[in-house]
Amino acid sequence: MKALVIADNEKVIKRIDSTLKKFGYDTIVYRWLLKALDNIEEISPHIIVISTEDYPRHWKTLTQFSGWTKNTENSNGTESFGVVQFPQVMLMVGKNFSAEEEDKAKTLNVAGIFKAVESDGEYGDYSELAAILSNLSEKLGSNTQPVSQIKNEPELNNNQAEIKAKEEEEETDINLPCSFVFTNPITLALVYGTARNYNGKTLEFTPDIPDFTKTLSEGTSINMASLRVTRDENEASSDSIKAVTASIISNDSEKLVVKITA
Repeated sequence: MKALVIADNEKVIKRIDSTLKKFGYDTIVYRWLLKALDNIEEISPHIIVISTEDYPRHWKTLTQFSGWTKNTENSNGTESFGVVQFPQVMLMVGKNFSAEEEDKAKTLNVAGIFKAVESDGEYGDYSELAAILSNLSEKLGSNTQPVSQIKNEPELNNNQAEIKAKEEEEETDINLPCSFVFTNPITLALVYGTARNYNGKTLEFTPDIPDFTKTLSEGTSINMASLRVTRDENEASSDSIKAVTASIISNDSEKLVVKITA
């Protein structure tokens, strides 16, 4: 099984790696969170360990967008399915990690939190991480969720194509719950916040840090973004995560209106 470690302290990385190997994990280390996020599909980790001291804000974004898709087959091997794998995320925290941040971690279904520094000021033996890993075996057996069955669709005649186009057009009137994160094409900052009112074409986005988007004017193209859509709030299996491109329709001091272009 694979574990993704995102941290920037060499001593911390070595101790986490040593603990993970005791539990049979192959470790992949990234020191740049955005690069790790871009390569989640390729890495396909079963668990993620991230240092909140090195990434005090971005760990939330990675936790939300860490799902990756894999292919499998049904019992007779004739049909393939799309399956979203949700890694178990563990946070390595410092003494300044607040109760409010802990509440956010619980909301995001973080699998566990362990301290990076012991009371004597030295990096500890990571017994807390070991305890979390010991309790993970059952969870790792149920962290996949089927999202769609892949089939070859038959060609549509003209009438069927018109009906399908009309249905797709009507679907854009529905506001779908979503999450959106992107890289500012000018500053290359990772921008995260609250997305709403997605209708299949456009969405409204309120950045957590408004200064990260003030340089974006109408018509600006966004080439690096991720969109997560839930078509049924009661079914996690309806989640869809994909890389997208977008453009800015409008930008005021509080929110962006964004058009998804591909």
